[in-house]
Amino acid sequence: MGFSGEKRFGRGAEIQVEGQSEDLQLSQQEMLSTGHRGDSGDGEKDFYWSSSTPNAKEVDTISGNSDFLLRPRGPGPPAPELGRALAPPPALDDWRARVRRDPQHFLRLCAHLDCTPDIWALHERSAWLTQFTGRGGGRCFETTFFLCCLREPRPPVFSDLVEVVGCQWSSPSEATESFISKEIWFAVPQFYEIRRLENFASLSDLHKFCLDRELEGVERLLPIVLLTADGMIHLLPGDEMYLEDSNFLENHMSTEKKIEEIMKESKKFHRVVLYSHHDYNIHVTVQSKYKHVYPKNYVVSKSRL
Repeated sequence: MGFSGEKRFGRGAEIQVEGQSEDLQLSQQEMLSTGHRGDSGDGEKDFYWSSSTPNAKEVDTISGNSDFLLRPRGPGPPAPELGRALAPPPALDDWRARVRRDPQHFLRLCAHLDCTPDIWALHERSAWLTQFTGRGGGRCFETTFFLCCLREPRPPVFSDLVEVVGCQWSSPSEATESFISKEIWFAVPQFYEIRRLENFASLSDLHKFCLDRELEGVERLLPIVLLTADGMIHLLPGDEMYLEDSNFLENHMSTEKKIEEIMKESKKFHRVVLYSHHDYNIHVTVQSKYKHVYPKNYVVSKSRL
């Protein structure tokens, strides 16, 4: 299980990675999870992503209504190790209701289970900002992803049927295929983070990568939206068209040119190109920061759409 909460000015998030000895799950409070189950034997990666379906009702309050990542009470591990998923407590629904009414009940739950939040298993993964939305300035959200590598393969997920009404396990490649075939939908940050996982061949590689760059921090990504004649481009830091201008915290850039024209005029890319709600391309030619990795270039063949 895992835990996260909402920041004072936006939704919090979380990534979990689950493994057998090599399994992975990525989860975000906007209802995404990811996992890896080792190698399938045919040379293909066998990552598994748990995609949860959020309720349509928007949550405006500050809360910690996500998963919980726990470990038996006691000192932290002497050396980095994979976390583990514990069995849910008896009367899970009752505990959920109590914690919703009063967060202090979470401490009582930990005492009841003789457990403590496993902060040692969390690795900061990425941070995303949004432009201000809504009238009168609206709100700006910051979502931080954390990664956790777990020993167990795809542990059961218990939806609360309030914020999360469904859950499905699939690999990042399967999730991408489901997105293209319009079975599911991802916002740009989720799609970007799914594709970023393709840099790792196994959970062991991913876990080692997290440990090696643990003290580096993460780059905060604030997309600037460029509206074109036939689509939209989300420009990210490092792209030659990216402008660090506070004006674009609230406003979009726009052009009468088509995406193809703009792409031919540029050479330094860090952008996600949106042709439609289910047709995203990723173009990256810049060097990543903080010893992190960016997604590899990803272009959808038009014959598959």
